[in-house]
Amino acid sequence: MFEFDWEPAGNNRLLLRGDVTEHAKLLEPIANLSSGPVRFDLAGIRRINSLGARLWIQMMRTLKDREVILERCPPAVIDLLGCLQDFRGHASIASVLLPYSCDACHHLTLHEESTENLRRNQKLAERSPCETCGRPVPFDDLPERYLSLVR
Repeated sequence: MFEFDWEPAGNNRLLLRGDVTEHAKLLEPIANLSSGPVRFDLAGIRRINSLGARLWIQMMRTLKDREVILERCPPAVIDLLGCLQDFRGHASIASVLLPYSCDACHHLTLHEESTENLRRNQKLAERSPCETCGRPVPFDDLPERYLSLVR
C-alpha cells in the first residue's frame, strides 16, 4: 500500500512524505495555512504517479495567489519539474537533493544544494562522500536536469 503523509513545520512550512498518488490528500494541509508564503519541504517524497501529478497541479492552481517555495526537491520531483510545466506552476525552487550512488555499499546519498549555488556555479559536484562508507561517489543522474531549473 502506498502512503502519503504531511506535517506542519511552522511558519506556513509543510513537510511532505511518501508517495503522491490519487489517494494523496494534498489540499488538506493547505486549508489551514495563514497568509504569506507557503513552503513545501519535499525531501520525503519517494514517488509521484500521473494521477498524483494531476492532484499536485490542482493544488498549485489553488495556491495561485500565494508565494510558493519548493525546498529539498528529490529526484522524483525533479522528474516532473522537467517534463510538466504546470507541475512547477508559479513556485520558486529553493533547493534540490542531488543523488550520489555508491557502488561499494549500494547506498544512495542525497546532497542538498541551493538553487542559488547552482545558478552561480552552473555545475554540480562530480563526487560527494557516501553517507555510509565515506568513499567519494559519483553523481547519479543527468546534470542538465538540475541545471535547467536555474537557467
